[in-house]
Amino acid sequence: MSSDTVQNIKDRLSIVEVVESYITIEKAGKNFKARSPFSSDKTASFYVSPDQNLYHCFSTGKGGDIFTFVQEMEGVDFKGALKILADKAGIELTYQPQENKGERDRLFRILEVTALFYSKIFEKNKEAQDYIKKRGLTDETIQEWKIGFAPAGWRSLFTFFSNKKVKAEELIKAGLIKKGDSGNYYDRFRGRIMFPISDPSGRVVGFTGRILNKEKDEAKYINSPETELFNKSNILFGYDKAKTGIRKNDFSILVEGQMDVLMAHQAGYTNTVASSGTALTDYQLDLLKRLSSRLVIALDGDGAGLRASEKAWKMALTKGIDVKVALVPTGSDPADLIKEDISKWKEVIKNSKHIIDVLMDLIEQAEPDSRKRSQRIHTEIVPYIRSIDNSLEQSHFVDMVSSRFDIRSEALWEEVKKKKESSENNFVPKQEMEVTKKEDQTISEKLLGIYLWQSCVDEKWIDVDNMKEEISVCIPVFEEKIEKIKTNNPGLLFSLELHYSSKEQLEQEVKDLIHHLKLQAKKEKWNLLKQTLKEAELSGDYEAQEKIMGDITKLSQEIALH
Repeated sequence: MSSDTVQNIKDRLSIVEVVESYITIEKAGKNFKARSPFSSDKTASFYVSPDQNLYHCFSTGKGGDIFTFVQEMEGVDFKGALKILADKAGIELTYQPQENKGERDRLFRILEVTALFYSKIFEKNKEAQDYIKKRGLTDETIQEWKIGFAPAGWRSLFTFFSNKKVKAEELIKAGLIKKGDSGNYYDRFRGRIMFPISDPSGRVVGFTGRILNKEKDEAKYINSPETELFNKSNILFGYDKAKTGIRKNDFSILVEGQMDVLMAHQAGYTNTVASSGTALTDYQLDLLKRLSSRLVIALDGDGAGLRASEKAWKMALTKGIDVKVALVPTGSDPADLIKEDISKWKEVIKNSKHIIDVLMDLIEQAEPDSRKRSQRIHTEIVPYIRSIDNSLEQSHFVDMVSSRFDIRSEALWEEVKKKKESSENNFVPKQEMEVTKKEDQTISEKLLGIYLWQSCVDEKWIDVDNMKEEISVCIPVFEEKIEKIKTNNPGLLFSLELHYSSKEQLEQEVKDLIHHLKLQAKKEKWNLLKQTLKEAELSGDYEAQEKIMGDITKLSQEIALH
């Protein structure tokens, strides 16, 4: 892809236009600000500079242009962001042919061709077509989602690619074939309905295969293995097609399987995605929250799905996601419900309730004894209220539980405010750029000690003059601190001499310590710039804000390179 195309996209799309298509931003002088889309910060720590066409997030340290922003928001690489922004700008991408394409590019191309191969086979297989249409899919949906069929033969796909001079090693890396004990290659997917799995930018990265012949003693569904392109923990089926629907409706619908997603989209619920039978991950929740902080999960009405998804609820609540549950009638699934009576599906979604409301319903129905109810509220509801990342929301549900079950609100608040008792309830805190003063001081003392030791010996292992020049930048009053070490830590030099056994070991240690010290110095400067920007914003000094934003972006890039 030429640099002209990248610049053309930048010329057509402003940073403000791109950012506000994902989050709500407000004017702040010449700039714009918002709550960070990358963390749970409650303050406006995310800034956009129209003049520089850049953004910067103070809560995470992330910053850049429209391409890096889309990469962060969509979870794609640069080429994925390029495709998304080109579509937004109305620019058609044309790729120059290259004799030696990168491995990832070749794998993407192989998977795309594979999807077309399976699609062509599907068009000729009446049994596969009958099954899919019996499930309720239309021809339009089949074509849009590239539904295919893997023939029953052991080497159909392998032979197809062999004729095109594609190496078996590449097909293995793409997750399409296996190598048997005898050394022969054979297709991973055989006799299965094929559902292509795409990344957020719409590129095929893997497949799910559903067995067609039920008489065979094989798994009903199998997925592509983990590959360079396919990580099941990071992929939501249908996400590439659901992004617009999620933004438009301001909520996402999570279902379990591919057919559920297909039927939901066909019925107009284009904000639906699936975790494809795997537990919902922290990364997948981040993908959804970037588009909307509201999530509806369609589950079996018997409550088993609630228990199986407990970890996901807590993670979602902790991230500030408003989680609701749509209870599908027991024994049914979204795909079947939509096919049988779409009005029932609409009612299920319309009547979705917050997870805590659902839990209260289940407890009330299952436990007539008030003491047992209280016990279950303590173990099943209080932890969820505690996980909610909003004190007003917590207060709302404390009042609801108190009123409904006749429990004193003070007692409930006391339980909610208790510290979490095990690591199982602890979640990864937001990323912060904090300078660890104690660690910084230890590194400084070690470097000064090494300098002092090497200055005193005849056979030096390092260039002490160069070392002094490098660390003096990060350590003020260098000579004064050297004298302090001589006075306060006379045994340091001896211990260092015993510790380092070779020149190579010492050189690497000094290099690593200086690298870390410089990084810490940059982070400290970053924190000072952050404070200075706040002061400039309060004083209304827009010119100073622009300069500081530029300094922060430059410094953030330097920190990222360390």
